Amino acid sequence: MPPNELCNAYDAAASNSNACKPIHKPPEPETCTEQQLTKELHIAPMLNYSTREFRQLLRILSKRAVVWTEMVVDDTIRHCKPSNLDEFLGYDAEQHPIICQIGGNSPAACGDATGVVLDTYGYDEVNLNIDCPSERVSGKREFGAVLMTKARLAVEIVKEMQLRSKSFEGDAADV
Repeated sequence: MPPNELCNAYDAAASNSNACKPIHKPPEPETCTEQQLTKELHIAPMLNYSTREFRQLLRILSKRAVVWTEMVVDDTIRHCKPSNLDEFLGYDAEQHPIICQIGGNSPAACGDATGVVLDTYGYDEVNLNIDCPSERVSGKREFGAVLMTKARLAVEIVKEMQLRSKSFEGDAADV
């Protein structure tokens, strides 16, 4: 049957009262509650995946998602030449809201890194990696999940991170 005859046959069948009808009516779209609108979708840091390009793709897919960098080691930020820091901390303005995750076990080094991340690069938030169980992170370097067993050190690190950031609004003693 030629395409135009097929279309005519379809139109005739659709206008016939005996034509197939849906079994059920699809539900009306629900309206979003305020709580649903305020929920955040965070794209957690993933080693070798949370690259600048991947975060940009996620931003294209959703304007509401909060994207995270891969974990950046405090010493990398501290000792990297400023001209090379963009490799680790650079992002495109459209990627806001964006969070940088810092890994480390030195209050001073994490504090310095926080200052650079928030005050120089303008990240929306900084996060201390305190849950990565990787042997590479928790083993020799002793940060990530191992900080859960060193609560006092973790508190000292967070306090120093807060003190070193000009962006922080609050009292570091509240940690």
